[in-house]
Amino acid sequence: MKIRADFVTNSSSVSFLLTLKKNMAEQMIEQAGPSGKSRLIQFLLEKLEREGETITINNEPVHSLVVTTRPKEIKEVLAEYFQDGGMFYHWQMPDVRQMDFSQYTDEQLWAIVCSLLHKGKIGDLQVIGATPVSGKQRVY
Repeated sequence: MKIRADFVTNSSSVSFLLTLKKNMAEQMIEQAGPSGKSRLIQFLLEKLEREGETITINNEPVHSLVVTTRPKEIKEVLAEYFQDGGMFYHWQMPDVRQMDFSQYTDEQLWAIVCSLLHKGKIGDLQVIGATPVSGKQRVY
């Protein structure tokens, strides 16, 4: 029997500890230019500043926030991407470097972020840390 290190993502909720260093986020936004990636990073920076905790490390602010995500809710918000009725774990994530998120609502942006968390792709943003802190481990 093998035990995966990731978490079940088609029905269970999973909680993550998100961390974001402000100056790194601002640099990445500037480097990325007008892209989906910069839009998501800006959205996350504002959300963590508004809703999270801030600590100072080496005289620089680091924001953190514990969030709980639920694939069913993500799928409801992003329903247009699931028109085939597919399961959450079959969904192909958009390329955050190519996608234009300028017309997305905050709710849709948050669903994209949660999808990146569940798919293990949050690292594509290159600036946010995400540690799973609760959820069911998948055994196969």
